[in-house]
Amino acid sequence: MKLFVLGIDAASEEMLRAFDMPFTHKLMDSLEKEDISEDLISRGWVEAYTGLPASRTKGFYEFPLLNNTYDTSLSFNLNIIDKSSSLLWETLNKRNVSVGFMGVPTTFPVPKVDGFFVGGGGGGKSLDSTYNDGTMFYPNEIVDVLMENRYVVDERVPSLLFDKKIFEIEAFFDRLIEMMDRRTQSYIDIYSQRPVQFGFLAYRAVATVAYLSMSEIQRVIDGRPPLDASFSRQLKRFFSSLDKNIEKLFNQIKINDFVLISDHGITVFDSRVNFNFLLQKLGFQSKKATPLGKSLIQKYKHLVPFNLRKKLKKNKLIEVNVKKGLWFEPEKTQAFCRSEGDVAGIFVNDESRFNGPVKDKDVVSKVIEICKAINDSEEAKEHHLRAFPSDEQYQKDTYKHLIPDILISKPLNLKSMTTTTSKFLTKNEWFDKPINLREVKHDNWTGSKKPNALFFFSKSLSGLTSQDDEKNLTLIYKIAERFFK
Repeated sequence: MKLFVLGIDAASEEMLRAFDMPFTHKLMDSLEKEDISEDLISRGWVEAYTGLPASRTKGFYEFPLLNNTYDTSLSFNLNIIDKSSSLLWETLNKRNVSVGFMGVPTTFPVPKVDGFFVGGGGGGKSLDSTYNDGTMFYPNEIVDVLMENRYVVDERVPSLLFDKKIFEIEAFFDRLIEMMDRRTQSYIDIYSQRPVQFGFLAYRAVATVAYLSMSEIQRVIDGRPPLDASFSRQLKRFFSSLDKNIEKLFNQIKINDFVLISDHGITVFDSRVNFNFLLQKLGFQSKKATPLGKSLIQKYKHLVPFNLRKKLKKNKLIEVNVKKGLWFEPEKTQAFCRSEGDVAGIFVNDESRFNGPVKDKDVVSKVIEICKAINDSEEAKEHHLRAFPSDEQYQKDTYKHLIPDILISKPLNLKSMTTTTSKFLTKNEWFDKPINLREVKHDNWTGSKKPNALFFFSKSLSGLTSQDDEKNLTLIYKIAERFFK
């Protein structure tokens, strides 16, 4: 294979260096390193296969639907992507370069390519995908290999804990290790039948482990005693298995040039911050009581089977009754935070996007006013926050209007939240406790995204980057495009 990209979802260099991974450490030591920073607004994998930011492709982690509600979408797939985007596999195929993709998140429904393509989960894709659903595999001839190897599309906290009820630590890690093992063997077997010039394989299991276990992983990084020695042993077994899978790939596929990436880094999540609380305190948001039904759903939704929750989301009556329960009075609110993830961003409640009270002509001045109020606040000074207009960072691209008008830089351990609480900062009560899988209620248990993505590449590729390149994952597209010019 002429060029191979290996993606490890949510991996960071300090994480991989902390565990006993001799092959991976030796490999990294032989490569060049680029300092990459992701904005956590754009999906890193989408940047990699489009070469463009979300403001031009719609490849956001979340974005407002602008359907006369304040609802947001966390979904993404190849049907949503801007049709003017030139996708990496299309660009390479046009240059008579065959490609082999496997497990790259949000790559479904899969395209027909010269080579092979196994789609990846994420972006709302159901984890119970079957081999014959027509959206995840191309061509049909590779399905026999996947079936024989018992290929796993994806396993995450909801599927393992809430659906399959796997609460024993060793069994939990067994399933994730099996997912990696089967993915590695499947890629090797398909490649042996259908060799390609460019390959892109992504491991997703690391993200599941990291979001759940970052409190324990950070202790390994820092050289501190574990909270739970048995859990720490399973972490070490997991990363040892990852190392063996990477070694197996290199031993069984002749790879000339290589890039190792992650879609973002990972950090500890020990606190939540509520920017809506701050907006209320500063007079930019009018609070109203959260409906009892919605608060109960939020509190107990983890008890509802994962697949049933997916079906309930599709019930329009339930969806409308739950989502209309906003925590603020729309007609009296000038700004709000709607993020469900790691984006510390605030939207101005303007008339054109949200039917809000702020006139379009006043948005710029309102952004400046809110930024100043936040930056002068006690909370900003105490917690080292800085609010700034997103126009400082983003151009007037097609989907600029879907990006929060105000972004807030904050310490990495603080994770933004969307619903109202009685105070600005709330400690993660599970962070300094041994991880009990029966207590886990969601994916991001003790870990959260951070901008610093993993990016190592063969020294022979160093001439394919320039000082003018954005130091983010769009660099993957550029390297591949220049490599096969």
